[in-house]
Amino acid sequence: MYVHEYSGHHHAALALEKAFRAIQPRSECLLVDALRYTHPLLEGLIRRTYLEIIKKRPEVWEHLYDNPWVVQNTQKMRRHIHDSDSGKLSKLLSEFKPDAVVCTQAFPCGMVAAYKTKHAAALPLYGVLTDYFPHSYWVLDHVTHYFVPCEEAKTRLYENGIFERRISVSGIPVEGLRDRHSRRARSGTPKVLVMGGSQGLGPIEKIVMALDRNNEAFDIIVTTGKNQKLFKTLQKYHKTARKNIQVLSYESNVPELMAQASILVTKPGGLTITQAMNAGLPIVFIDPIPGQEAQNASFLLKHKAALEAKSVSEVALFTAQLLRFPAKMEAMKKSMTRLARPDASIRIARSILSREFIGR
Repeated sequence: MYVHEYSGHHHAALALEKAFRAIQPRSECLLVDALRYTHPLLEGLIRRTYLEIIKKRPEVWEHLYDNPWVVQNTQKMRRHIHDSDSGKLSKLLSEFKPDAVVCTQAFPCGMVAAYKTKHAAALPLYGVLTDYFPHSYWVLDHVTHYFVPCEEAKTRLYENGIFERRISVSGIPVEGLRDRHSRRARSGTPKVLVMGGSQGLGPIEKIVMALDRNNEAFDIIVTTGKNQKLFKTLQKYHKTARKNIQVLSYESNVPELMAQASILVTKPGGLTITQAMNAGLPIVFIDPIPGQEAQNASFLLKHKAALEAKSVSEVALFTAQLLRFPAKMEAMKKSMTRLARPDASIRIARSILSREFIGR
């Protein structure tokens, strides 16, 4: 179970589905967008509202995100929502009869945990975190086990009352290269990959233009996600650009793009930076969304695996400096590689299968 199609939570669910089937080909997986399934009208409203807030008033999201006062004062509302979910969830569970439920986002995890409380159900429930620090909504009763990306996340859950034996450091599940032979050596003209997530957020157009003005020799690959306006603008721009610019819309083969790139310029979303770690790809990030992305950014900076640009001009400056000083770039690559857990999907799937089916 996840929330919102094309989100990081969705991609993590897809990676786990693939891993379950790789380990046990006869396994049957059902992927469910929990919010769309239980509240289809509310799902669209929440998604649009969230995007508007982070685009126009990110300080509002910063105030709301993981705010203890908000968590405390929305308990009754969340309980009401979970109660209204109960009927549809009961129908889903009775029809599919799952041996385990795996959630890559906190809302469905809370929904199933509330269902277990109400019905005294013994259904195994697993929480898979897709950012590098857990927020308060992940702290739940009746979660059988948590899979987290790093030791810091494990410590945070433990400090919030989750028993250590219920937490495993696994990494974040992401898909790797579809074809291992497709990995190309990073040779010839360096490539700078610019990404703004599935929604094409951030000052992508300004970043591309600033990079294009830079005198250092490199090509640019830019993905615009579902942002068709940005795609059309950059398609028009690249015809007169100084550098070789490849403009792509929504891309599902991100690992292949990262395998070709020398530097990634991006917002620090959980899955994006995990894929970059697996590729040993240094990151220059700008404008992290307050909350989850800001926490991801602090994790990268702590481990010296990224540079934070405070402006578009700094993005171009840091990119040029990394290309000009290979030793600095190599040190960041090594930091990214040390953090990488490329087998996360398989490790999580194998752990769940062994817990639920050993001896059957």
